[in-house]
Amino acid sequence: MSPRDPQPTTHRETGAATPAPLNRGVVAGSLLVTTIVLCGGLGFGIGALIGVPVVLGLLGLFAGLVAGFVLVHARFRDL
Repeated sequence: MSPRDPQPTTHRETGAATPAPLNRGVVAGSLLVTTIVLCGGLGFGIGALIGVPVVLGLLGLFAGLVAGFVLVHARFRDL
């Protein structure tokens, strides 16, 4: 088993290894997209208040991309 492979969990009664859940990639992708959309919306909203919604909206999207990668990496180190 390589260092990047997740450690399988075992059942106490049988000792059989169970694989990692299959939906973790979906959760990681959803976390990434949600972070991008929220940061973009936040940037657009703040930009609308000060008169530059497009500029701050785009900056928010890029900030959300970076923040999303950081969150996914922190949450799913073994993915």
